[in-house]
Amino acid sequence: MKLDFIGIGGAFNPKLGSNCAYIKEKDKILFIDMGLDSFYKIIKHHILKDIKEIYIIITHLHGDHVGGLPTFLQYTYSILNIQTNIIKNSETFTKNLCTILDLTGVKKDNYQFIENNNFPFSFNYKLKTTTHTPLLECYSIIFEKDNQMILYTSDSNDINYIKEKIEDKNITKIYTEVGENSPVHIEYKQLKQLPKEKLILMHIQSMELLKKIKRDHYKVPKYLK
Repeated sequence: MKLDFIGIGGAFNPKLGSNCAYIKEKDKILFIDMGLDSFYKIIKHHILKDIKEIYIIITHLHGDHVGGLPTFLQYTYSILNIQTNIIKNSETFTKNLCTILDLTGVKKDNYQFIENNNFPFSFNYKLKTTTHTPLLECYSIIFEKDNQMILYTSDSNDINYIKEKIEDKNITKIYTEVGENSPVHIEYKQLKQLPKEKLILMHIQSMELLKKIKRDHYKVPKYLK
């Protein structure tokens, strides 16, 4: 199972693009979030070539994670004739996402919500609520295949969960967001106190922070430009 990244930047760091990843299997693709500039990069780099089924997990409703979704859904339905499958979170989350799509003029036949048991990939996933901002319902994701797991935190400030999963022998990689001097993000100074072998840093708050991360030899995903 391989995660590819469209962007790895925080909300106020457009140079690295909105944090968005995807997993492709044959003619199926799963996106994690759809940020403000994600849709345009997807078109620019022909990510949807030969794709027949599209799935997406939205981790929370901040603009840098959901801002590109309305245009993406309209494009995939009207141009590619594909109805996108959105992974269902809670009832409240689903209702709020529907409100956003309604207000931005996305027709309901452009997409459908699906449950876990309709997930057609060779791996499984589990959504876990995480702390980020008290204003929004937020999720991290655990992907599992062949008894090995990958944690994708999305936006979170739960450093204790990171510590717990570093100790979990079944977790092989941890894609974690990172910030500085922000109560709603995981602090870089906290991550530096932990073993770095499993950590891959994303949602990077600033270019100054990226320089520190590279100086300290942390892994950072490749991303589309």
